[in-house]
Parts: sequence; structure tokens; C-alpha cells
Amino acid sequence: MPSTALAPTHVRPARPGEASGLSQLALRSKAYWGYDAEFLDRCRGELEVRSEQLAALRAHVLEREGSILGFFTLAGDPPEGELIHLYVDPAGRLLPLLELDLAPASRNG
Repeated sequence: MPSTALAPTHVRPARPGEASGLSQLALRSKAYWGYDAEFLDRCRGELEVRSEQLAALRAHVLEREGSILGFFTLAGDPPEGELIHLYVDPAGRLLPLLELDLAPASRNG
């Protein structure tokens, strides 16, 4: 019987070249909830993540086998922070998010 275990996920800092893909992921995540195209067009600017924001907002991605499944950003100085973005790709929405240990990401900036 084949294994149904998922490959492990890990959290790592986002890379500057990933900003466009993260913006698209945020839009897909928002669209999952059934918003119409007009509303999503109005949200596009707010959901955009720019390369220069990634370091300033301590952006981190959740990755499995080279695919980005979600991302989050934190404003403020470590070890504290305010959650600014938290988006999960709709294709990965069944992730066991509660099993993630985000403490290293919050410590390391």
C-alpha cells in the first residue's frame, strides 16, 4: 500500500525574486473565498508584495519540495512582531499549520 505521508514542509526567508509569485499567491488565496473579479481588482494593490518589502517585513515562506505553499510577514523588531500578511495557496489549504514551529522565523528576522 503506498504511503499517504506528505513530504516535510519548512519555513524559510522569502527571496527578493519571489515577490511577484507571493503577490499572485495572495490574490489566489483571496479569490478562494468567492469574491467577484471587480472586488479582487480593487484588492490587487493591497495584496501586492514588493521585493523591497520582503526584508523589511521579515517575509517567510512555507515550502514543500520546492513549491511555495504560503507566506507570512511580520512588522517590528524581533523577537516581537505584528502579523501583516498570512496567505496559504488554496491548493495547500489542508496544511497542518498548527504543527509548524514558527519560533525560528520570529527570532531570526
